[in-house]
Amino acid sequence: MSRSYFDVIFVGAELAPLTCAALLAKRGFRVLVLGQGDVAPQYRIGPYSLPRRVASCVGGQSPVMRRILAELGLTQTFRRIASTPATAFQVALPQHRLNISRDPTLLGAELQREFPEVRRPIEDFHRHTEQLSSRLDEVLAADLAWPPETMLERRRFARIRERVRFTQTGDESDLLAEFPDGHPFRRIAQAPAFFEGAAASDGRPTLGSMHMYNNLYSRNVWLEDGLSGLRELLLDRIRSHSGEVRLDERAAALVLKRGRAHGVYLFGSGSEISANFVVAGVEISSLLRLLPDRSVFEELFERIGEPQLRHYRYTLNLVVDTRGIPRGLERDMYFVGDQGLRAGPEHALHIQRHDVEGGRTLLCVETLLSAAQLNSQPEYILTMRNRVRHSLRDLVPFMDRHLVLVDSPHDGLAPECIDTQLTPRMEQLGRRGPLTLPATYSFPVTSALNLCALPTRGPIRKLLLCNGQVAPGLGLEGELLSGCSTAHVITKSDRSRAWMRRRPWSKVEF
Repeated sequence: MSRSYFDVIFVGAELAPLTCAALLAKRGFRVLVLGQGDVAPQYRIGPYSLPRRVASCVGGQSPVMRRILAELGLTQTFRRIASTPATAFQVALPQHRLNISRDPTLLGAELQREFPEVRRPIEDFHRHTEQLSSRLDEVLAADLAWPPETMLERRRFARIRERVRFTQTGDESDLLAEFPDGHPFRRIAQAPAFFEGAAASDGRPTLGSMHMYNNLYSRNVWLEDGLSGLRELLLDRIRSHSGEVRLDERAAALVLKRGRAHGVYLFGSGSEISANFVVAGVEISSLLRLLPDRSVFEELFERIGEPQLRHYRYTLNLVVDTRGIPRGLERDMYFVGDQGLRAGPEHALHIQRHDVEGGRTLLCVETLLSAAQLNSQPEYILTMRNRVRHSLRDLVPFMDRHLVLVDSPHDGLAPECIDTQLTPRMEQLGRRGPLTLPATYSFPVTSALNLCALPTRGPIRKLLLCNGQVAPGLGLEGELLSGCSTAHVITKSDRSRAWMRRRPWSKVEF
């Protein structure tokens, strides 16, 4: 016997399903969000709140974000917790350090100091990426299903694509063609795609990677609590519109009847909850474990291929006395070592600096680990703390003298508390170890300007995919776009609530 019924059940609580749930709750749908074992984006050691991964709100001023905030009535709230840094990001290489400033005068001075011989090509590159993003914004601003699947969706998408002069694959001229193969600026332009994208990048300049670079350069914002702040805003909107959130519960299996998703069985109790739609907000590999067998997805994988695991994202948090931090270290930095991105992203770091209480600074550092190497040598992750700290010494030479705390949520090792007054409480650390490592994938087949991979509509009726693997070519913006797309598909299928969407108050922010 079914215990309850919802219009939509969301399995997973990442940004994509939370965005979709908030939009649908605002539109009058009764939604349920299951946490599905997702760990909180932050954990505590003593007075310090530490992030589980480096997280930038890249594209926080993009049309997709603005559309979501406007419909949910969060524009003013978002502005209060967001700030725009004067320096978009900083890049450090063995022989160069460059501040990518939004101020053309300051950027010109930086380029004249570091790369005078290619100053004009770099300025042209920024101008061309901005033009490219403006054209792509016209496509992303439309209320479309991504990727388009039905005949009507493809026809509408094609009209918009042709109006902004994109080819079917989104191929553009190589915006880095003026730079020699080994020029350092090539590595600078590639770094954001390696760390900000949801798909493993091969280093080639693509429409998605150039758009992400422009988002980081001109639309990146800082949030007070990182992306956990945005997550809390979405959760609050879901609850305020009578949605139900159960972050401590998860689905054990999907309820399938006559080739259709009818709901979920809860883990532990085995209770059945029915729904008109089930939205999978988890990776496809996790979704397959909820099905009695994966054969129903085999036809889909034969057509578009199965995502291939490429890298894991490893995070190391270091609390340092601020006296040991160089003054020139900006809040967001990409640090590329000697081998650089030519040998793969494993030799680069993404560093975020956060000021914390007591005159101390938190350095949150992310690097990418080869999945093949880690799977063949499980003990390799135990060496990552020392490897990352060794790489940081070139950047923060006096760091070791001023360390207060060192910890990673991913390697399974205990926190290193140099400050003996810190006493970590294990119940506050949450789930830890290699199983918590976020992953990036490569996708054999892409669609919709090469920005999308998996379809929103799966091979099971009433089961929809809403995660970072739907539009991996856009990174964070792709997750938000997936949430909008899934909400679009569900809303279009339910004409009984069409009157609510036509009411003026549905798009007015109070």
